Amino acid sequence: MTIKKSSVLIIDDSRFMQEVLGQALRSMPEVQVVGIASSGKEAIAMARNLRPDIATLDIILPDLDGLEVLANLKQYGTRVLVLSDIAQPESTVAMQALDAGAVDCLAKPATGQRGASRFREILIERMRQIVAIEPEKLQHLTAKSTTPPPARLARSVVVIGSSAGGPLLLREIIPRLPASLKAAVLVVQHLPEPFTRQLSTQLAAASEIRVRPAQFGDALIEGTVLVAPGDEVLKVEWLGGGWGCVTFSKVGQTPHGVKPWIDAAMATAALLYGKRTVGVLLSGMGRDGVEGLKQIKKAGGLTMAQDEETSLVYGMPKAAMEAGAADQVLPIDRIAGAIADAVRSLGDK
Repeated sequence: MTIKKSSVLIIDDSRFMQEVLGQALRSMPEVQVVGIASSGKEAIAMARNLRPDIATLDIILPDLDGLEVLANLKQYGTRVLVLSDIAQPESTVAMQALDAGAVDCLAKPATGQRGASRFREILIERMRQIVAIEPEKLQHLTAKSTTPPPARLARSVVVIGSSAGGPLLLREIIPRLPASLKAAVLVVQHLPEPFTRQLSTQLAAASEIRVRPAQFGDALIEGTVLVAPGDEVLKVEWLGGGWGCVTFSKVGQTPHGVKPWIDAAMATAALLYGKRTVGVLLSGMGRDGVEGLKQIKKAGGLTMAQDEETSLVYGMPKAAMEAGAADQVLPIDRIAGAIADAVRSLGDK
């Protein structure tokens, strides 16, 4: 008796990964590779024609956001296995991909023969599990679940820096941000671990927008707030195609050794996102964040500082105002609205 094979579409712009995936999948008698797409547009066109049962999908593609491609694949009932450098377990992109309908997520292999061999074993095992899923049951579960807003890699970023009094002030901002905010948000609060993790948990419980601690390699995702860990210097790193991710650095620190470092997060965000960067500086002692706001303003982005009346410690915002680094000086109860307005004005351009 002939067993029907599950058709698989490989979506990856790396020739090396196309070869690795192709070899592994062609060794499986239960699947058949029906196509290889090197871009998002090509993948959507091939999926429309081939209607594959399963697709492997890289999130970082040369033309489209991989999460947008995932949304297109879902309409054909294709089961999607996300395979990406940024799909580490519990990472932002992995959780967003699963929320958006991916069946599973798997990080790409480590370099070297050993890493590739172990990846091949895991890939085959995961694919066997996906083949065993009954499409009708999967569609039934999807239909019963609440459909989340489509996840997208962020084209805009908001960096909020705060120090003394920041945890209280952030509770006046983050819960007021809409879950549909078309930007990623980075919160850089002067606090040691584990207090930044506790802050993240408290903000998440009070907010509709997703809030979680930042992890190394986290992609910047729309409608997601990442809180910098207290023992790291968080910076924004180029990921490809204009997208950014979180990285931790041992290079550079504030004059007083404060971590996290607001200037570093703001300046590196401005370097990648340019005029699509919004910088916000809240209450705190000293000057951390002033140079960061300057860099955002120089790149064409928008800068805000908290006013004196609502600041618990009017140090950092005052220094920013005196340096001419703040485009807007606002009371705490107007900052969330100003952020939402600024992001809305950027649109998708």
